Amino acid sequence: MRSAILWLALQADPRAQLKALEARRAAEEAAARALAEREVSLLDTLGEAEQALGQAEAEARRAEGERAQSERRLERARVDEAGAQVRLERQVRELKPRLAARQRMGRL
Repeated sequence: MRSAILWLALQADPRAQLKALEARRAAEEAAARALAEREVSLLDTLGEAEQALGQAEAEARRAEGERAQSERRLERARVDEAGAQVRLERQVRELKPRLAARQRMGRL
């Protein structure tokens, strides 16, 4: 009902019509500017998010590479440890008779 009264009032005076159209245009332009600003802000945020994602992915790849390298070093260390254990056991087997003989002789 209110819009109908306004429409009737605008029909009566061409200047009022012009002012109403100018106000409408100004409101549309303001809305378009606000929308453009939001779009720029949204695009900036999206760009920052994509950049952060790229950095996170690069960091994940780096961490994965370091983890793989650490696993290789750990495996090498385990192999070295196993070899050292074998050598130690061999040396103990070789020395046991000598140590037992010295003990029997009272030198220990």
